[in-house]
Amino acid sequence: MRIMGKHNTGRPRCEHGCTEDQHPNCFRINEHDQTKDSIRKEYSSNAGTITTTSAKIDSLERAVEYAKIDLSIWNIKRHIINSWEVTISKRGTDTGKPETYTNFQVKIWLERKKPQETALENLCKRLEQQRINGRKPAKVKRLTLKGDYMLEVSLFDMHFGKLAWAEESGENYDLKIAEGVFLNAISELIAKTKHYPIEKIIFPTGNDFFHVNGPDNVTPTNKNPLQVDNRLPKIFETGFLAMIQAIEACAEIAPVEIIYVPSNHDPQTSFFLCHTLRSYFHNNPNVIVDVSPKHRKYIQYGVNALMFTHSPNIKSKSGLPLIMAAEEPEIWATSKHREIHTGHFHIAREIDYFAADTHGPVRIRVIPSLTGTDSWHYEMGFVKTARAAEAYFRRLRIEQISSLGPPDPL
Repeated sequence: MRIMGKHNTGRPRCEHGCTEDQHPNCFRINEHDQTKDSIRKEYSSNAGTITTTSAKIDSLERAVEYAKIDLSIWNIKRHIINSWEVTISKRGTDTGKPETYTNFQVKIWLERKKPQETALENLCKRLEQQRINGRKPAKVKRLTLKGDYMLEVSLFDMHFGKLAWAEESGENYDLKIAEGVFLNAISELIAKTKHYPIEKIIFPTGNDFFHVNGPDNVTPTNKNPLQVDNRLPKIFETGFLAMIQAIEACAEIAPVEIIYVPSNHDPQTSFFLCHTLRSYFHNNPNVIVDVSPKHRKYIQYGVNALMFTHSPNIKSKSGLPLIMAAEEPEIWATSKHREIHTGHFHIAREIDYFAADTHGPVRIRVIPSLTGTDSWHYEMGFVKTARAAEAYFRRLRIEQISSLGPPDPL
């Protein structure tokens, strides 16, 4: 069996671009069956064609194995299988009698995978290797707790992938820094919860968790250019692994519900993140992941009602309480303590609105952020905002809310 190939120079080359004298193993001869088996390989920079002819290679799977096609690099675009009868005269057979057999030709067209595809596959391989090397989850039992507190972990507007240079904007921020401050905040906030009987944890995400939504490095709606640290697959991988660590830490305390809140920087990347997290934790009864694309999400815990929204397109926040009452009238009617948590502005702010004397106030909290200041925000004068992470407790049956302050200054 002889492997043949074509290249731009006209000399036979293998899929690695080597000639026969450079890579002789790719041009070896099958001494056992020269007359029946043959393979031809033709490659360009982004495409390839494989053709096998054999009495034994009669399927795509066998042709891929025989040709040693690296499926981590190539996608199979299409293939065909042809067959025909061949008769060997008696002089060419061991029995001395004519023999007829079926010969098969398998032709495969290949296209090189895009960087995003290979990055996702490499991520899956690393996760699998991580599982094999010690992170294999033990059998998880559903937590049954008698506490009457719900913990809300609010780390809005992390902007994983943002790039800031201190010489230009007053502080540094990149992918590694974002990962560090995020996990540090989770660790410190959880450490402060040990004295509370927590029944449930809610963990809103989205809310500009990522800085970018695609490889073009612009905002999705207005196409404003963004200063980005690293490539999109690396940004997604780092954020995904950080979220896994955060969720696993929370799930050691109480069942966790992840709430996806669409936002303006990363409507698709955070949506994909939540779908990926749901798949990752699908066997864990203590983790629920919301993947609904609705822009406003609602949670009721006893007498407490919460709305989560990023709300960059709502001109006046004073209209949010009426939206809450209209969209969730049952939650509105059966709750006494109502809050709306929104991000986008990277600052801490509280506003009380009195919808009616019989219903009490609705408090709107603008949740602060841990992200750094990039050059655009510095140029526009949005500086010196206190970077913070917050968490909130709510009691099941009484109107009581407690908050955990931000971690130590960064």
